[in-house]
Amino acid sequence: ARAGFSVKFAGRSRARYDRYPLGWPDGCASPNLETFAQDLLNDGVFEQSKCLVFGSRGGQVVLPFLWRALGERVPPAVVVNAGCTEPYVTATWPQQAISFLLMAGHDLSRNESPEEYIAYVKSKVPAGNATTAILFVNEMYHVPQADLLGQVLPCLLATLLAWQAAGPGKPPEAELQVVLSILAGTGCWSGRLL
Repeated sequence: ARAGFSVKFAGRSRARYDRYPLGWPDGCASPNLETFAQDLLNDGVFEQSKCLVFGSRGGQVVLPFLWRALGERVPPAVVVNAGCTEPYVTATWPQQAISFLLMAGHDLSRNESPEEYIAYVKSKVPAGNATTAILFVNEMYHVPQADLLGQVLPCLLATLLAWQAAGPGKPPEAELQVVLSILAGTGCWSGRLL
């Protein structure tokens, strides 16, 4: 834990459930990411959390499952690789969902230009949503570099909590500026905040 955050890992890659549910390409019956999300929901994990962090498949399956189950009561979320914007996601994105999408400039699973990728992701955010930010990092890979994640994740979480406290339509400008200053100040990372 850093910057005053207590972290609890609820999921891990390569676990038994780390596979897509039925209805997805190569989808599988239980256990899968959707049944994993249901188990966490049944255990009250989400009600005990102030913020959530999702990797790619968690953003594709677990977060949309929570949106269907809890709607706008889902805690604010960082979504690595903007998984919740993938074509197979069928859940409706709650209008007031507080989200920070962290996007990779070197995402090997994508064949489009950065501008096309950003435009696609922006098109998936509901019109009128005033509680979603996007950080596109040119040098980031699909699996974020540990030093990048260590520098930006505490700031992304602080931004989400400030946004939740301020309310919809009131972006936390000071916290967003800190995110930008981290990228600019390292000399290692560059990108865009949208």
